[in-house]
Amino acid sequence: MRDDGTGGFTFIETLVSIVLVLLVTGAVCAAFINGAGNNETALISMREAWISLYCDQQLRDRIEHEVFPYWENSIAAANTLCTEIKEKNQIHGVEIVGTKILIKNGSAHGIEVSYRIKPGKKIYSSAVLFASAGDGVSR
Repeated sequence: MRDDGTGGFTFIETLVSIVLVLLVTGAVCAAFINGAGNNETALISMREAWISLYCDQQLRDRIEHEVFPYWENSIAAANTLCTEIKEKNQIHGVEIVGTKILIKNGSAHGIEVSYRIKPGKKIYSSAVLFASAGDGVSR
């Protein structure tokens, strides 16, 4: 401020204060906008995590109780199950990308299912052992 006895601010002082207020306001707005964008990303990640857990549980409920006798052709039975899983996917929001038979000592011990959560592009996988896999296979 001037010290010549007339009150008030000069034009330059007013412009500088307006610019400073605009800079602070812009920084605060940018922080809120960035925070809102990250919040949406976090919500999408939480949704994908929930659907992934749900999909794993559904696959385990469907596959884990299967029993294929080792002395018969367990691989052919597992192939049939893989085809059925691909063709009759009933998990909402999930696309089955592929299946793979887990083989140990020449017998089918489980299935690994790869899936994608719609509309994302990331591929998840879940390995599920059959009830007939026994205690010799680690889960």
